Amino acid sequence: MARLCISLLLIQSFLIAVPFDNVSAQGSFHPALSDRWGGGQQIAGGRYHSLALTSDGEVLAWGSNQSGRTTVPIEAQSNIVQVSAGQDHSLALTSDGKVIAWGGGRFGEADVPEEAKSDIVAIASGNSAFHSLALTSSGKVIAWGNNSYGVSDVPEEAERGVVAIAAGYRHSLALTSAGEVVAWGGDPYQSGVLDIPNEVQGHAVAISTGKHHSLALTASGKVVAWGSNDYGQSSVPKEAESGVIAIAAGRAHSLALKSDGSVIAWGISNGSWDDYGQTVVPEAAKNGVIEIEAGYEYSLARKADGTIVAWGDNGSRQIDAPARIAAPVKAKKLAAGAAHSLALTSDGKVFGWGLNLDKRLDIPADLQAVQAIGTEFSYSLALQADGSIVG
Repeated sequence: MARLCISLLLIQSFLIAVPFDNVSAQGSFHPALSDRWGGGQQIAGGRYHSLALTSDGEVLAWGSNQSGRTTVPIEAQSNIVQVSAGQDHSLALTSDGKVIAWGGGRFGEADVPEEAKSDIVAIASGNSAFHSLALTSSGKVIAWGNNSYGVSDVPEEAERGVVAIAAGYRHSLALTSAGEVVAWGGDPYQSGVLDIPNEVQGHAVAISTGKHHSLALTASGKVVAWGSNDYGQSSVPKEAESGVIAIAAGRAHSLALKSDGSVIAWGISNGSWDDYGQTVVPEAAKNGVIEIEAGYEYSLARKADGTIVAWGDNGSRQIDAPARIAAPVKAKKLAAGAAHSLALTSDGKVFGWGLNLDKRLDIPADLQAVQAIGTEFSYSLALQADGSIVG
């Protein structure tokens, strides 16, 4: 248990590699280890179901139970330190380093191999993925499940020294302790997504993946992008070649946050049907920003005073942040879904805006002392101070 906890702390310490005072550097470089809210508590959203890890190491599951994805086995009802949700299956990591999987397994993603039943320090399965990843204490990546695009064929470079793993849409990423990025998988529609630029290797401190492109942040504060560039999402502007402290990738656009609090955006801006101005940064987001978040086709920024600046697709009113958020209480956390947004205020209240399909914005009136918020495609989650999850 002690070794596992130390390993997790070391991994998280490495990932927060660009510290700046009063800055929350958002990025999607490690979905499996992000959002570990308080103690051992954690929540994870799959495509059709959700998982929650309680403070006493028990896994709770709700949502669609097709294929048994929410039927938590007895062995996952205690001593769990991490959870991850895939499309049809669920993963849990025990305190002694064993991976437990349940739910759908049409590709074998719920069939945990023997080598992943001990000495594991991290797990990952994207919310649309049919494959699973695990990281051993020695830095080796183990993969199983769907291998249609080679996402389960772990390359030799990811068999040692890895400190972070991420299961992407059709490709996987690993970040090594030496600052190198390893990528595998991909498909014909992700031209160049596996071609990591040489300037990244040995210098990466964070990575983020869009739908068909990837971003890396180097130790010098430079953003490097590769993969699809059909909308210019991989054409990094000169302003993002230095002084950057956080990155975020949307469907076809990219964001960077600089140390001076300004946001830079690039990518889709060709006037096509899906160009919603998500790369046109408003004046209000050019100073004082401490957090960035890339939605599917829109962008959000949180300023030091708690106010929210949003731009891009507003077809579902997902960028119409209520004016009451800014005063008298300030927003301290944002969460962006595909068509709706949430804000958590400094006094623990939650506000939502955007598309209200499936009642994802019907925030319960009895929410109390909310500590964290999260969004998935069609639902919202809130973690209360007492450790209870409302979704």
